[in-house]
Parts: sequence; structure tokens; C-alpha cells
Amino acid sequence: MAFAIFENALNYWFVAISFLRIAVGIVTLVIARRALGVERHHNTEIFTKLKLVPGKFFSFIFGFILLVSGFLLLIGLFTQVAALIIGIHCVVMIVLKMVGKFTETESALFFALLGAVCFSLIYFGAGAIALDLPL
Repeated sequence: MAFAIFENALNYWFVAISFLRIAVGIVTLVIARRALGVERHHNTEIFTKLKLVPGKFFSFIFGFILLVSGFLLLIGLFTQVAALIIGIHCVVMIVLKMVGKFTETESALFFALLGAVCFSLIYFGAGAIALDLPL
């Protein structure tokens, strides 16, 4: 017989996934709000450096996609698709930070952890408190 300190806590893993999904949704909404507001001009310069012209258009699309993905994660609708989009965003941000082309306030470790949670949401689904059907 295995000994566990919190044996009954394993019964609530489905609710824990919901809390992770909601946390990632809130963090993504904060990032999207900054991308559409305070850091919009900075993002425009970065997209222009990456030869994605017009930079204002791509900056708006970048922020809008993050905003929609964060909202979908928050309510638990199309969770796997939204988590995939945010996970890809995290991988791109890590690569751009390693190359040195992007100087956002968050570290690469922050995006690595956020991406790990997103990719686990792709596998496990939305959790108990969501509009998606459980896997």
C-alpha cells in the first residue's frame, strides 16, 4: 500500500486543471492588454525589424489573437486550440529572446512555464469547470 499525505487530493485533479486553465487565461489577457496598449509601438518596431510590414497591422493582429485566445481559455471554450496558439506564442517568444530580437519584460523562463502549462492543457483538456466537453 502506497503512503500519500493527501490521498484524497488525487480525486480532484480535474478541478486543478480548470484552475490552471483559468490562470493561463488571465495571464494571457494581461499580456494581450499590454500588447494592444502600452507596448503596441514597441511591438510595431519589432514586427518591422522582422520584415513583417506594416508593423501596426501585425502588432494589432498579435494582440487581438492573444486577447481572443486568453478569453477562450478563461471561459473554457475551444481550449485545445487556444492553448495551442498560446503555446506556439510562448515558443516563438523564447526563440526571439534567445536570439536577442525581443526584449519583453518577462523572462524566457516565464514563457517556458506558461508554454508547459499550455501544452499540458492540450493533452488534458479544459477540466471540470468549462464550456468544452471533458475528454
